[in-house]
Amino acid sequence: NPVRAPKNINDNGKKKEVKVRLTQEKLKGLKQDIETLSRVRDLREVNSAVTQGNARIKANAAKDRKDARRTIKKITNEEIAKDQSIEDKDRQWQQEEEARMAGYNISEHN
Repeated sequence: NPVRAPKNINDNGKKKEVKVRLTQEKLKGLKQDIETLSRVRDLREVNSAVTQGNARIKANAAKDRKDARRTIKKITNEEIAKDQSIEDKDRQWQQEEEARMAGYNISEHN
C-alpha cells in the first residue's frame, strides 16, 4: 500500500505525545537557523535580481549568481548535516529517557 500512516500516530489511531526538550543549545540553534535563513534569502535575491525596466537582463554577473547558488547549496548541506546530528542526539536522549522510566516503579518508593 503506497499510503502510509503518519509517524506520530499509534497503532490504535491516537497521536503519540511528542516530547520536546528546550535547552540553551536548542535556543541558540534557532537563532543560528534564523541567521542562516536570512543569509540564504539574500543570496537568492542576488541570483534572481533583474535590472529595472527589463526583466530579462540580470542585475548581477553570471559568476556572482553562480557563486551565490553554490554558497546556498553548501549552506543547505551543512544545515542538513547539523540538523540530522541534533535529531540523532535528541532521539538517543528520548530512548534513554524511556529506558529510565521503564525501569522506575513509583509504587516501590512509597
